[in-house]
Amino acid sequence: MSTREIAMSLFDRLTEQDMHLFIELFGRYYHLPQAVSDEGHTVPEDKNMTASPEEDADISARLTALERMKKMSRYIPDLDEKKELAEYREEKYGI
Repeated sequence: MSTREIAMSLFDRLTEQDMHLFIELFGRYYHLPQAVSDEGHTVPEDKNMTASPEEDADISARLTALERMKKMSRYIPDLDEKKELAEYREEKYGI
């Protein structure tokens, strides 16, 4: 089953209220100009999904922070607790 088919099967299960909430949530992550439908629900006016300049700056700052975190990360080998404890005892108590 393709991703599109899975998504459509999920949409088929949603009630109108659930669909309204989904559109609101989706609009928070993708800048969607909003309009009010005849039923009072907010709906996107068009399919323009470009981010605003403020969102672009926020995303850029987050990506920069992510890159800094990636540079700080390093490989940590698996820890052998028994070996570490034996070495500590030898160093501390000479056992």
